[in-house]
Amino acid sequence: MLIAGAVPVTSVMAELGAERSLFHSEADFQHAFAWTVRRLDGSIRVRLEVRQEQNEHLDLLCHGPGGRTAVEVKYFTARWNGVDPRTGEEYGLRHHAAADVLRHRFVADIERLERFRGAGPAGANGLAVLLTNDQGLWRAPVADRPTRDREFRLHEGRRLTGVLRWGLDGRYFLPNERHLSGDYRLDWRDFTRLPGRTASSAGSPCRSTGGSDRMCVQARQETGRTVGFLRSLAERRYDRVWTPAVLRGAPDVQGFAVLHHGALSLVFGAAVHDDPPRCLVRMACAAGADVSDLAEATVWADIRNQLTDEGHYHCVATTDRSACHVVFTRDVRRPLAEDVTAPGSRAVRDLLDGALAACVYNARADHRDLSAYLAARPLEPTEADVRTLFDCARG
Repeated sequence: MLIAGAVPVTSVMAELGAERSLFHSEADFQHAFAWTVRRLDGSIRVRLEVRQEQNEHLDLLCHGPGGRTAVEVKYFTARWNGVDPRTGEEYGLRHHAAADVLRHRFVADIERLERFRGAGPAGANGLAVLLTNDQGLWRAPVADRPTRDREFRLHEGRRLTGVLRWGLDGRYFLPNERHLSGDYRLDWRDFTRLPGRTASSAGSPCRSTGGSDRMCVQARQETGRTVGFLRSLAERRYDRVWTPAVLRGAPDVQGFAVLHHGALSLVFGAAVHDDPPRCLVRMACAAGADVSDLAEATVWADIRNQLTDEGHYHCVATTDRSACHVVFTRDVRRPLAEDVTAPGSRAVRDLLDGALAACVYNARADHRDLSAYLAARPLEPTEADVRTLFDCARG
């Protein structure tokens, strides 16, 4: 995600983490965040505690030529005493006991940012950031006991969407109810390492369309350039190359399918919205389909994983677990330069070229190897089989 259409959130947090390991207070964190955004891009104007309607205030409002972003920050600590190894400052962090209240306030921030995004001009987006050294926030509870803040939990991988209610056993406190129109996945990342604890940050981008329109267009262009280069290679080498219906119906994905000597492979790219110049290209092929012995197929996949340095084999079982597909995937995260013939693009061209060739080769060789180990039906170039491969690889 880009702040004010220009500065990636990941760059701000990386810059902060390189200078300081922790902060004295939420206000300290807020000021440091604002100062870092301004230092990374001097064209962005950053304002603190900007008053909104209903006597509300935004922690930060960042606006520049590329757009504007509302930012809400939260800083929640467990007790810690020590010295910041980067600055030499002494810290005595106190323990914030009311984690349930913090969770509610963080979700309330997202709801407020959605209102800002809806009422703001084109190119406006929002960001809610939580920084903490309290592991209970990013770790899922061991026992899923009912608590009044159960729907507001923020652990890794959890999704926040729809109506979130506060209460127990059907008795809910309506003033604490929150309504989210978007769908947000909690993504925790390490910020720094402290003796005995880890301080981590969770960013929940408040957006309904994946960030600003400018950012999405740039990300799609970068992905399209890389996928287009790979397709030009495939069309010169392999029997059949086409765009399957499942990819035409996926707006955030670009790619193609390859059929060569009876083996099916799939190549598709997805934009990395936090960092538009990058893209994720996933290449996949089915080592075998409709293998009835799931346990043996899993053993085979694990053996192959021990033999390969790049890529991953995994088994995807049918709903009734009567059969599975063994899928090999490899991710490539380096985009091409704008001019694919430029000398600086050579290393990336070679990497993509080699990954494509290995994927198509694996489609044949791995099916042959698995067939010798278990009975496996090769996938066919039907839309149903391409969709199966796409679903397996994407998951």
